[in-house]
Amino acid sequence: MKSSDNVGVTFVNAVTGRGVLNGVVNVQLGVFEFGSDGKGEVNGDLSVACRLRMDAKCAEDLRNHLNDILALIDEAKAGAVGGVVADGTEAAERPNGKGH
Repeated sequence: MKSSDNVGVTFVNAVTGRGVLNGVVNVQLGVFEFGSDGKGEVNGDLSVACRLRMDAKCAEDLRNHLNDILALIDEAKAGAVGGVVADGTEAAERPNGKGH
């Protein structure tokens, strides 16, 4: 792998902003950072985790891929067997059906 391919992974769980300016799609994603108030109460502070900027074609591709992934999740919830694992192969193609 090239050194330029070595980027961190950011977990997000909220869309905090979106828009279009001059044909560029802008999406801001956030993450809840959970902590305690010292009295036993857990609170979640929302902070910006990343900002994505992309052209319309990339946004369309991202939408289509997310729709495909969400369909797989729905199938799994409905009791379907298989699914795509991280490397893009079907789980059923793996020796034990779950990956290595």
